Amino acid sequence: FPVYIISCKLSAKTGPFQFDVISFYRKRDPKAVIAVHSNRLDPSYLEKALKSGANHTIPKPATLETLANLILEATNSKGDDSSQKELEEARTSKIEQPKRKPKVVYADDDWIYLKAWASRIGKETNFVTYLSPDEMMRDLRSGKINAEEVNLLITDYYFDDKASVNGRELAEKLRRMYPKMKLALCTNDTQYDDKESLFDLILPKVPTESWSDISAKLSSKQKWQ
Repeated sequence: FPVYIISCKLSAKTGPFQFDVISFYRKRDPKAVIAVHSNRLDPSYLEKALKSGANHTIPKPATLETLANLILEATNSKGDDSSQKELEEARTSKIEQPKRKPKVVYADDDWIYLKAWASRIGKETNFVTYLSPDEMMRDLRSGKINAEEVNLLITDYYFDDKASVNGRELAEKLRRMYPKMKLALCTNDTQYDDKESLFDLILPKVPTESWSDISAKLSSKQKWQ
């Protein structure tokens, strides 16, 4: 049987058009396998998609293996009874959402370090960099950076004269505004003593020496303090 993969957003903003497309292909070919490919699988709208004639849901991003298995299922289909069974399984199955990368924000006035860190951890994390702590604070206050989504915020200790704060003063502000946020100080001062317990981590400036510790804590394999 033919396989239709319909890429769409299932949410209140999309309107009925997406469901009309599903219904069109279902009426055109009652025995076809129709899969909804979406990164917004809102349960209420997902149910509407299934009632419109979809058999499967494929969360974005989908692997080639997922798509290949879908096609194999279609070629092995036994007709209407099998399609109805797949529809029921799709309704009751747990939707597996793509794993979200941890969000790491780093403020340092030296672009060389920012570039080195981005090169090392950019693929493993959603990595956001700032040359100015003041710009970073503006984005946090405005909501451009959602503080609740930040898994770790890293700051240098010394900034240039244009900055209104140093790393310690920045951490004091962040602790007052976002008490649950995880903070790390990135410094070449190996003797730095965090007497005020402002930071959850003290990291060396070289990312290759810091990543293993960060990775372990982001994956909850180690306690933060």
